Amino acid sequence: MKTLLAGLLAPLLLFSSVACLQAAPAKPLVIATYNVENLFDGIPDNPRNKKERAKPKKELRALADTLHQINPDVVVMQEVESLKTLKAFQDKYLKDMGYAEPVLIEGNDPRGIDVALLTRLKVESQVTHKDYKFQVENRKRGFSRDLLQVTLKADTGYRFTVFATHLKSKLGGKESDTVRQAEAQAIQTLLADFQKKDPKANFVLMGDFNDEPHSLPLKPLLSPKNPVGLKDIAAADLGIKPTVFSYHPKKYRSRIDYILVSPAMLPEYRAKSVHILSTPEAYWASDHLPIVAEFTPQDQ
Repeated sequence: MKTLLAGLLAPLLLFSSVACLQAAPAKPLVIATYNVENLFDGIPDNPRNKKERAKPKKELRALADTLHQINPDVVVMQEVESLKTLKAFQDKYLKDMGYAEPVLIEGNDPRGIDVALLTRLKVESQVTHKDYKFQVENRKRGFSRDLLQVTLKADTGYRFTVFATHLKSKLGGKESDTVRQAEAQAIQTLLADFQKKDPKANFVLMGDFNDEPHSLPLKPLLSPKNPVGLKDIAAADLGIKPTVFSYHPKKYRSRIDYILVSPAMLPEYRAKSVHILSTPEAYWASDHLPIVAEFTPQDQ
């Protein structure tokens, strides 16, 4: 009798196991943007930054702890000195996280702070736009740092492109606002060209924009009427209010960091997954807090 019951139950148990496997949720793709605040090694090899100060070990450990807490598959960073500096940090503190070689192309900032990217996905291509020129009042200029374009591919075949940037700071008042608005417009133009070539392309624009969501300089990117159709997922899910901030010094608390998602990639965004990590380690690591979001790739 026991043998008969076992024979009858076996197919049911097998079906139940298969059903559970089929129902298992797909592993999310976790992406983040993080201004890591002066990731320098302390070696004054930049003639325009002779007073370079190494990022303190306490901050380096806190930065590593924060990245472990987020566990992003892709993280865009701002204020990184060099590829060498980032690689040294990765080798010492992030060896267990499975990241490939970092991506960093030296940009235009005289202090030597660059945008960079760590990823577990395969890097198909990397493009700098540091030499792209655009009009600012009566003269031509380039980005304050860069617009770094990196196309990534997962083992499943899923592909998307990250545009990483760090816009002009507010130092300089009205003049810096003018530059930042011109940078935003230039990014809009470049993204529109990219989108025109492939309207179905998945892409995100991430970084430190150095301005708040309702600011005039960011309208080319954040206006609902912008031709690229980017979505500020933090504004949509967290709201625009004083309690939602990514730059944390009390006097200037505001959200100036962004993950903007293209229309093609927006259906893959996991609703309400966007968040700003505010652990003690994150406060120690940098004057910015990381913004994190999850996606479920669909075109695999």
